[in-house]
Amino acid sequence: MMDYYAHATSTSAILEHLADLHPSLLACQDGSAYRGGGAALLRELAATIERGNGKLFAPPVVVIA
Repeated sequence: MMDYYAHATSTSAILEHLADLHPSLLACQDGSAYRGGGAALLRELAATIERGNGKLFAPPVVVIA
């Protein structure tokens, strides 16, 4: 799972709010841009984050041999 951005408990809600604006262009700083159905992409990102949350915040496994 990608892990190069800030994670917050409200991330999915924020992405849903942005998706509700029905953006036709998404761009990130110093990166690529996407023109099209931005709402669907934002919702998929939110779903991906939700699926991965258990893995992102899992405590480290300690093995004692």
